[in-house]
Amino acid sequence: MINKIRHTFFTPEFIKFVIVGTINTINHNIIYLACLTCLNYLIANFIAFIISMIISFFLNCYITFKVKPTIKKLVIFPLTNLPNLFFQTFGIYIVVELIKIPKEYGALVTALLAVPFTFMMMKLILERDNFFWLKKYRNKTFNK
Repeated sequence: MINKIRHTFFTPEFIKFVIVGTINTINHNIIYLACLTCLNYLIANFIAFIISMIISFFLNCYITFKVKPTIKKLVIFPLTNLPNLFFQTFGIYIVVELIKIPKEYGALVTALLAVPFTFMMMKLILERDNFFWLKKYRNKTFNK
């Protein structure tokens, strides 16, 4: 069990994932703050989320997992964020309400706990090519 954890999370690929995630967090905050100057905070956050997710897709393809970005993977990529959204929503409730960590730190703690989970979801999505519902996009890439 410990070897499996070590071979999954103590790898150059995982370190690159953490670096890309840090870059993505910075991108999200910069875009959010820029949009916040003229938009409602919910709309600003949504726009920042979409743009940073697209940036994250390409960074994770090229840097973390070294796979070719395809239209199919781009379509599937947001699915990696849905479980993460649920994990963080329930996680922050547990961290704040049950463990009694201050709410100011709850989101950060939950985000850190979500890193291994998100890594496994992205690895599954980006390294897999046989999603039956997207076969028509199988060979379409962003490169010519």
